[in-house]
Amino acid sequence: MFVLALAACGGAPDETVDGATDADDNSGDAAVDATPGTEFRVITHSAIFPQGRARLVAVRDGGAPWTIVPEVSLGEYAGRILSATIDLVVACHAMTPYDDAQVSFFHLTSEDPLQVEVLCYAPPPTVRFTGEVRPIGGLYTPGHLMVSAGTFDVDVRTGPGDVIATSSTNALIVHDLPFTAPTSLVLETDVNGSPLRPLDLSVTGALQGETVSRRSTVSTKNGTTMLPLTDALFPREQLVSGDQRRIYANAITPTTRRRVTFHNNQDGSFTGTFPPGLVAASYQRQADAANETFTWTGAFPDRRAIDFDASTSDETSSRYILAHISSRRMAMDGLGDNGTYATPDRRDIPGWEATWDLMPGGVRWSVAVRGSSSEAPYGARRADGDVTWESAMIGVPAAPE
Repeated sequence: MFVLALAACGGAPDETVDGATDADDNSGDAAVDATPGTEFRVITHSAIFPQGRARLVAVRDGGAPWTIVPEVSLGEYAGRILSATIDLVVACHAMTPYDDAQVSFFHLTSEDPLQVEVLCYAPPPTVRFTGEVRPIGGLYTPGHLMVSAGTFDVDVRTGPGDVIATSSTNALIVHDLPFTAPTSLVLETDVNGSPLRPLDLSVTGALQGETVSRRSTVSTKNGTTMLPLTDALFPREQLVSGDQRRIYANAITPTTRRRVTFHNNQDGSFTGTFPPGLVAASYQRQADAANETFTWTGAFPDRRAIDFDASTSDETSSRYILAHISSRRMAMDGLGDNGTYATPDRRDIPGWEATWDLMPGGVRWSVAVRGSSSEAPYGARRADGDVTWESAMIGVPAAPE
């Protein structure tokens, strides 16, 4: 996953940097205040990958040529724009395997939050973690989505980390384990955990032929994420400041997905309505592989952004390209309920490597319109109480080229 955090002065998208840009801009430094333009920042390190760095960050300021953005500290890149629009590209190592590529394009305006957070993979140092989950259940550790456990023996990234353990009835989080040396722990979920609760979630607007599911999940403050629980609510008693619980409903078919998500650590009932669906969407890869073209049809009066992605893979490697356009940029560029988007011609980007392009073969793709109850930087953690929605059309992989 990629996150581009572009923080305009005083601005703040899905997870923020807690006003760091505002503090810098209001520091009283006359030299800084006199600097023309609007600052933007790209952050590629994270709690999951503290050493995460981009392979390339480049910017296009309005109609100017693409230029490389300097790294100002480990995993942080910054610059200033003079125009009303900004285009960014961030290339990272993919998580699996390490030599593959994931690329994100961001198309924003100077009025958008100008801090972008992109999850770039970097293999962290690890330490051995052993122990037992009683009774046998799920175990989620830093760097592992799940280990089905009784006894376990895994490598986890070093540094502060959280561990989640679940049984059929209970859940437990152990926060802030240091993981500076080999660690052993017995996790007794039915003794030290809290009971799972029925999920009181009602979402209207499902259509005939859609499969509806209701789920909850948690991401901890130190970056451990668990697989979603179906029709069960993760217990609030196990959460601390910095943890985030997500409660959501899906309505899906083989080629569409509609979702409503409540970012909420409070107990109670949750009600919502599925967003309208896309009427149509399509994808076409250019013959020279320099860019991709997406089209869409669908009316969404309260959208925040539209995202496009395409990927290719085989038994040994994969490529992934994502593009994100803010609603302000769509309005500025005249993109409405019917539109066409083409990724930038990558041959114009300094430092671009041809091996990052999609590989020949079937391309998986999707178009997704997204909205939210409040504005937040792309990829930023949502505030407690926020509601987000998504309506996507998913392409069936094409026949090999």
